[in-house]
Amino acid sequence: MAEANVADVADVERHREAITAAFHKFDLNGDGKISEAARDAELKAVLHILDPTFSPDDLDSIFADADRAAMKIQAVARGRAARRKVAVKRASRRSELGLALWQVFGFSEGKGDGGGQKKSEGGARGEAKDGPEARKARMPEVKPMTVGELWDGLALRHGTIRKRVDVVDIVSGFKFCKRTGLTVELASLTSQPDREPEDLSPEEVSHLSLVIQGRQTDVDDDEARKQIALIKDEARKSDYFGPVHESMKGKHFKNLVKLISSLMQLDHELLLEHWYWAEFGLFMPCVPILELLLTTVVYSKARLAALVSKKEIGDKSGTGLVNHPFHIKDLMLLAYNGGLIGVPDRICMTSEEVQAVWPALLRPRSRCGGFGPWGC
Repeated sequence: MAEANVADVADVERHREAITAAFHKFDLNGDGKISEAARDAELKAVLHILDPTFSPDDLDSIFADADRAAMKIQAVARGRAARRKVAVKRASRRSELGLALWQVFGFSEGKGDGGGQKKSEGGARGEAKDGPEARKARMPEVKPMTVGELWDGLALRHGTIRKRVDVVDIVSGFKFCKRTGLTVELASLTSQPDREPEDLSPEEVSHLSLVIQGRQTDVDDDEARKQIALIKDEARKSDYFGPVHESMKGKHFKNLVKLISSLMQLDHELLLEHWYWAEFGLFMPCVPILELLLTTVVYSKARLAALVSKKEIGDKSGTGLVNHPFHIKDLMLLAYNGGLIGVPDRICMTSEEVQAVWPALLRPRSRCGGFGPWGC
């Protein structure tokens, strides 16, 4: 056994001497190591000893690629380090935001000793703070859309708000609104019309636009009815409207929207919301439409009755539902009863896809400055 160990030690020494002798062949500066200053030259010598067929140009190309690879690796490493740093900061901000929301919404932290007693006291305080009135005061109100918001969208072009918009663009928008359901039939559904609604055609709206943009003062309902009476028999035979080259200002558009709402006996908010959706594909409904949607596809009669008995919503069916907390289960009911999921023989969303939408609904919305699934 001892002889075998001595033989092994001798073999190790011979290998060490052979490696040392080979190393001295490419240790160009004789410092006994591959130094930083002569690293490329010494490594090139190693490769040349291992494979004498390498030419100097081949070795230069190999080391140039190696340098590029090293720089790329360093860039990736720096990017990963930066992302980790950002993730840490983001987690810290989320923790601070969570603590702030925890405090704002009236919950007790329950620190220190006496946990059971503090929990009950905190529960009592939370119940007092988190009553229907307090919760209603904290929830953001859904603000109705204004003519100015719709006008800004229509007037925006290449990042600039124009002072005028072409009449043909406005009439085309109204034409699309009519094709997608903005008709006089809605008048009887949203209110009790005072007068017979006028089923305005695109040609009549075009004519009214020209009348309005040529006036210094607003055109009233009576004048508008006189104007459309001149052309409505022919204009309502089709949805075609003739070429128009004029443009109108924001105040003219405001007058036009008011006349359309009055003549067609349509709710002003409903007209704006539908037009905004028709132009930009973004549905920001008014409160009556939201309450109708919630009572139709989300809230059952029993659930509504329970909320009324707790005085969390008004006595009138659906009143106050917009400002009532909306949970993910409500989103699933909305999607299922609305036909977005679970309909046989139809291409629908999956439950997972609907649930994936939920985080986006909780993001802050700048329009109303709060949280919520209704764009506010």
